[in-house]
Amino acid sequence: MLKHIRVWNEHLRVHPYGLTFFAFLVAAGITGAGCTLFARGFEFVIHHQINLEQAGPWVWFIVPVAILAAAELISRMAPQASGTGIPQTIFLSRHGTLLKEKNLYPLFAPRTIVIKVVAIYIGLWAGASTGREGPTVHVAAGL
Repeated sequence: MLKHIRVWNEHLRVHPYGLTFFAFLVAAGITGAGCTLFARGFEFVIHHQINLEQAGPWVWFIVPVAILAAAELISRMAPQASGTGIPQTIFLSRHGTLLKEKNLYPLFAPRTIVIKVVAIYIGLWAGASTGREGPTVHVAAGL
């Protein structure tokens, strides 16, 4: 086992793209795992949405309050998390340079991504209609 690690280490050190390729593989693995967890959470929340049978007449109070709470969470804590996330990611791909990194960081900060995910889950639980693709793109870009 140690011999294989030494061979890979030497190969990565000598190859012109070795370390970069390894970094991209690690980043892809983290991104894939994070997006998979997000998708599984999304499906879990959809299968456990609040409905009239569960909440009875309270559903008329719970649903609007939960959706309002999700919207306020984004509005107050991370306004950069609003929208689908695809326009933010396209903007970053076109304008993301090291000189602008400090200005673009709030769009993809961990806080922004966590608040987006939590707000989406709250809204879905309450019955809001949202797609998974746009937020998944935003989560992937944040990761």
